[in-house]
Parts: sequence; structure tokens; C-alpha cells
Amino acid sequence: MPILVDFPILNVEDAFTRTDEAALTNPWTSIAGAGSVIGMSLISNQIKSNDAYSGSYYGFYTDPVVYFTFSTLIVAAENLLSVRYQDAGGASPIRDSRRRGYQLNAQNTQYTYNRMDDGAAGATLISTRSWMNGNIVSGDTVGIRVVDNQHEIWLKRTTNPWILINSVLDSTYLNAGAVAIQSSDVTSRFDNMGAGEAQQVKSTIRLRTKKTNARFLQPYR
Repeated sequence: MPILVDFPILNVEDAFTRTDEAALTNPWTSIAGAGSVIGMSLISNQIKSNDAYSGSYYGFYTDPVVYFTFSTLIVAAENLLSVRYQDAGGASPIRDSRRRGYQLNAQNTQYTYNRMDDGAAGATLISTRSWMNGNIVSGDTVGIRVVDNQHEIWLKRTTNPWILINSVLDSTYLNAGAVAIQSSDVTSRFDNMGAGEAQQVKSTIRLRTKKTNARFLQPYR
């Protein structure tokens, strides 16, 4: 049975309601070496990968909360949402070949959550699970919240409440990093990105834990 809990209410950080961009511009930065074409592009108020796995990153957060809405979800696509995204050698822009951090692969039937250790070849599986009540579809929103070493995967279906899908622990990377988005399919479309620091809602999380049964914070099983 899924457990409904509060996902921090964030303003939409970027609704992409502006003139088309061949590659997302400041405050976005293209991931170096991801795909043969640089970055995500903005077309008709939505964003997409310019080439398979090309992507862009935004901001730097220690305890990030981030979400994206799927405008067009392609069934076979790998849709990658990363947090604490860093370059292992400290380079800027972040190089795909030296990336590290945590990455959610939100696919049609399931998700996988990986730790990236110095490049694409260094991925370590942390968690995988099917989505609740069927596959995700266009219009659904997926999110990540990380507080210290606790990593949460969230799902919101259109106008329904946020649902905690899973919660896992990993302490490998605790420092601030960017949030990033990529897709394996150039026809996938994304909209309405929200991002911020989860630290500002830590006290709320702890208060709710004291006032409710511990099972309230368990993920969907």
C-alpha cells in the first residue's frame, strides 16, 4: 500500500516559457562530451536532448529537491535525472566521462537509481523498482529528495498527491552538486523543473516523524 507523505512544495524554477534555444543558456550549462551535440535544447516551451544522452545541468545544492514533468514520455527512452552531480577532477563544465553523483533513470515501466563513480562506466546500482499502479505516462512528474545520506524517489500523477516510491541510504557523496537532465531519445520532452535545498524543510520532516507513526514515512512497497 503506498504511503502519502509531503514532498516539499517548490516553485517551478524554470517553466521554459521563452524563446527557443539551440542549447539551454545561463543558468543552465551543457554537460561536456554527453552525446555528439551539446546540451538540451528548448523548443516550443519544452526541453529535449539534442542527441542521445546529451544533457544540461543547473544550480548546486547540498541537499537537493528536484522534479521534472514529462511532456512527452517515450516508452523505450532512458530519462536521466541527476543530483549532487560533480566532475571527479573538478573541471567546469562537468565532463560526462568524469561525472559522479547520483542518477535516477526514469523509464516507462520502472526506475533505477545509481551512484555514478567517475564516469559512465562506474555506475553502482542502489535501487530499482516498478512504478506504482502501472507505468508512468506523459503528464507525470518524478522527483528526488536527498537529505544527508537519505535518498527518496517520488512520483506525482497529474493532479494527484506526491507519493514516496522508495527511500534508500548512501553516504558516498555528501557535498553539493548540480542537478542534471538527459535522455536517450531526442523525441522525449520535459517541462516545469523545480529545484531547491531540502535543508530548509528538515525541521518539518523531523516534526512530522515525532507526531506520527513511523510507518507514515515508509515508501511504497
